[in-house]
Amino acid sequence: MKVCEAIRCDEWSPNGHVQSVFVNISKTVSIVFDSLKIEFRLFERMLAYNAWMISNHSIQSIRMDTQFNFKSREGIQGDAFMDAGDERGFMKLSINETLSALVKSWASTTQHLPWTIDLRTENNRVLISITEACGSGATNARMMLSTSASDLRSDLILRNVYSYDAMHDLEEAGLQWIVWLVSESPASLANLAGSPGLLCPPPKFMNAHSWAKPGKVGRDMALSTVSGKMWMDFAQTLDLRYILFDAGFYGDEYDPRSDPLKPLDSPKSNRFNLCAIVEYGKSLAKPVGVILYVNDIALSKSSPSVEKIAATFKLWGVAGVKMGFIQVKTQIDMQRVIRNIFIFGQNRLFVNVHDCFRDYYLSRTMPHLLSSEGVSGDEHARNTPSHVLTLPFTRLLAGRTDHTFTLDWSRLRNKNETIMFQIALPFMLYNGLQHLYWYRDIQSLSKLGTKPPINLWVQLPTQYEQSLFLDAEIGVYASVARRDKTGKWFLTYVTSVPKIAITLWNFLPKNAANYIATIHADIEQSYDIPSYQLPKIKIWQCQVRKRLLVKLKANSAYVAVLQIGYKPELQIC
Repeated sequence: MKVCEAIRCDEWSPNGHVQSVFVNISKTVSIVFDSLKIEFRLFERMLAYNAWMISNHSIQSIRMDTQFNFKSREGIQGDAFMDAGDERGFMKLSINETLSALVKSWASTTQHLPWTIDLRTENNRVLISITEACGSGATNARMMLSTSASDLRSDLILRNVYSYDAMHDLEEAGLQWIVWLVSESPASLANLAGSPGLLCPPPKFMNAHSWAKPGKVGRDMALSTVSGKMWMDFAQTLDLRYILFDAGFYGDEYDPRSDPLKPLDSPKSNRFNLCAIVEYGKSLAKPVGVILYVNDIALSKSSPSVEKIAATFKLWGVAGVKMGFIQVKTQIDMQRVIRNIFIFGQNRLFVNVHDCFRDYYLSRTMPHLLSSEGVSGDEHARNTPSHVLTLPFTRLLAGRTDHTFTLDWSRLRNKNETIMFQIALPFMLYNGLQHLYWYRDIQSLSKLGTKPPINLWVQLPTQYEQSLFLDAEIGVYASVARRDKTGKWFLTYVTSVPKIAITLWNFLPKNAANYIATIHADIEQSYDIPSYQLPKIKIWQCQVRKRLLVKLKANSAYVAVLQIGYKPELQIC
């Protein structure tokens, strides 16, 4: 029996969409001591628990351990997907094998949640993902091995710790929520993304949506006035909302003497007039905002120093800040980073936090936090197609992620990925700031134009009204349907193995109007082409009625755009 009213997921849209499901609280249990409160919340598919200080006079620290028992059970098989640490991606280990690889990994690296376990018997399957939500300045939870373990298979410990510190503590003092998500299939697990955000405090900036707007981003690697304006001109066609000036515009980012408030006249070979670029972006028919990079070395000096950076960037007309190489290994580091995010919000600047930081749904409390990295994305050429197809069931359960999508033929060739595999990824992996064309210079990009399949990235939304993973297998394939505010649907199917992809149309509203599907898929192709030419794809249309069947080869994908319409001459699908 439910004891609380249902909470709609659309009170907050962590994945840029309004979910059509309800998460029902069935029980809240609080244990209160003189200076400490421990709380458990049980939802329909989610268990969460944390602890925080009511009074800091008698308690100096809190430590909470969750111990896991991996002793083998007859008839149970499964896999564990865990972070390899230091942005090296997620690795897959069988829980039936010896854990020597696990021991070595966890002993030598800094670990982060989520941690997803896939357990199977002959007749049943259950998936459990352990993540966290909204630590109020506490260090992220870490996995470790007990030093007194006699059997390593049964003594893996999840530990989160909070120490009271009057000099650095934020307004709330306590541990982050440890969250267990439970489902019967990978697709239903991926659809729980965003639910842990309901545990977080309400937004601190109630009108942030008016100035912290999601959007697509291009990066000007040339760092010059001419190239910056060229990006902004082409952004009118590519539907880019922002241009990023990354590391280097104020000198060597690792030199403590470099000052982000003193942009270099010529960071590379040509003149760089930041204020002229900002004003040019504002003057365009579709204004283009500027995002500036600041390394953590500059952000770690003092709060007044960060306040000066934020106020000056706002005075310059900058739209947002990319915080780079952020260090969050200690509680003091985490509190400093969260405080800096808040300071930028006070100055109406949105934030993208890069490298090992994961927001764990902090974006609900600070909605100007549009993006965080915390993933081995396209910047890391070692990624495999199967790794990308692990992320919806691991990393995206810790909040949105910046995958920095490339469009580079040599990288695709080296990973044996098709062009449509790459084009489909930002439709599958949501982020508030979708960085596209990473590593592309504006000269070669402008030669590509907006012909297919780039036309799909031009159409790519950064806010959705509804999203639903339809079918999936971790590391193998995934199918997701998303609807934008105009009513247009984007159906994406990505696979790392050869597959006959069959999709039913039962995700569409009952008694829906007629839809026409425009499908973009691969053909046999070669990347032995100049960088300014596009690999060819095939495009066809069908009238939506029964099901869509597309034959896909390994490491390929399709994207189908569904719009209301009727053409009697089209084939039924």
